[in-house]
Amino acid sequence: MDSVGLFLKADQDVTYHNCATCGTIMWVEIAAAPGVKVVKTGTIDDQDALDQAKPVQEIYCKDRAASIVALAGVDHKDAA
Repeated sequence: MDSVGLFLKADQDVTYHNCATCGTIMWVEIAAAPGVKVVKTGTIDDQDALDQAKPVQEIYCKDRAASIVALAGVDHKDAA
């Protein structure tokens, strides 16, 4: 994996972890949320891993399309 560090507008340090082969972002770590990894589930091709994964938080909820139902039993945030 390759990692690239960037800064958000609010000076929040962000690190993107990319696939060394194709460059796809696999997960993101944000200094404002230590210990949390934002996994890009569209990059995972292991169906068993996806079936066992349990979301713990939904972000950018204020921008959710009306046709998308909120996840039950998780924390909801308006931003990251």
